[in-house]
Amino acid sequence: MTDLLINYSAAEAVTLADGRTWRGPNCEGSAARHLLADGLPPDTRLVFCRDGKPALRGGIVTFAGRMWAGAKYDPAFQPYHAHPRQDATSSTNRAAENRVGGAAGSHLAGDVEAALAEGGVV
Repeated sequence: MTDLLINYSAAEAVTLADGRTWRGPNCEGSAARHLLADGLPPDTRLVFCRDGKPALRGGIVTFAGRMWAGAKYDPAFQPYHAHPRQDATSSTNRAAENRVGGAAGSHLAGDVEAALAEGGVV
C-alpha cells in the first residue's frame, strides 16, 4: 500500500504535486475519482495535508465513493415546509382549549389568583 500526499490549498480545494486542483464541497472525492481514472491502484491510501500536517486519510476507493448530494438533499439548504397534516390555526385553537401557551388560553388558577388579588407576591 502506498501513500499519496495531497495538499489542501484553500477551503474546499485540494491540489496535487503536479498542480491539478479540485474545488467544491467534495473535492477529496473528485480528486480520488480522477486519480483512479488515471490508473492508480485501488489499494493506494490518500493523505490530505493542511499546512504540511496530515488532516484526513483513507483509501482511494473510499474517497472515490463519497458523493455530495447537493442542496437538494442537504438539510442545511432545505427551505422550511410545514408538516402536511399541520394546520396552524387549529393548533392555536387547541392550545387555548387546553390552556397551553398563548395569551387567549392563559388562566391563573386557585391560590395564585387569590394572591394576586390581595396584592401579594407569587
